[in-house]
Amino acid sequence: MKKIFLCFSSGDRYTIVNSVLYHLKKYHMPIWYDYHELTLGDNRIRGNFDLGLDTCNYAVVIISPNMFNCPCGNDELNEIKTRYEKGTIQVFPIFYKVKACELPEKYNWLTFLIYNELSNESGTLSTCNQIVYKIIKDELNGYSVRNLSKFIAYPDKYISSALYTYRQTDKDNFNARFTILYMIYLYLNFKGSIISDMHRCILDRMCKLTQLNIAFPHKEILIVETILIILLNEYNKTNH
Repeated sequence: MKKIFLCFSSGDRYTIVNSVLYHLKKYHMPIWYDYHELTLGDNRIRGNFDLGLDTCNYAVVIISPNMFNCPCGNDELNEIKTRYEKGTIQVFPIFYKVKACELPEKYNWLTFLIYNELSNESGTLSTCNQIVYKIIKDELNGYSVRNLSKFIAYPDKYISSALYTYRQTDKDNFNARFTILYMIYLYLNFKGSIISDMHRCILDRMCKLTQLNIAFPHKEILIVETILIILLNEYNKTNH
């Protein structure tokens, strides 16, 4: 899996950027972050473009008033726009301390994408969950089975019974649905199924953050469902 590029103004590094980085790193998402990848004296253009963007197919773009007068950040954004227009990178726009209607004209192309407007009070976890969901969905496209219900007829009785119960559970009963999915993940782990560090960290962290008590789903159920489909595809490969 390629990395996620972070495009931002250095003036936002210790506020929203660190918050986004924290949540994505806790999920073990692969990140290109210049502060971690480059050192004093490195060529900025070669580092961020050749070593950075060339290894990424996603970009989190954080636009704030600080970005308006940030030459480095805008150089990166111009390159990201070029690659986006060529279809080689997916962009996640975040407008920080600025509304979409307040953006200078050169940033208007970002308003045609689904974006989030954030402040210091809003937090970034929900936005990071949206990013994770998109990336996990893209990963699922590489598998033949993309629907959880297809595994109900699976010969493993525990898996088939759990999925049948899941299908019968009220769609608004988020706690029960999350718990059933998480127990299937624990079962696959117990059976020695190969589970990537990223998938493991996402599932375990979501369990820890929610404590299996989801008042309103902010993509958690969709993320866990999608990862379970991937894990069941992998489990099916090794058991047939």
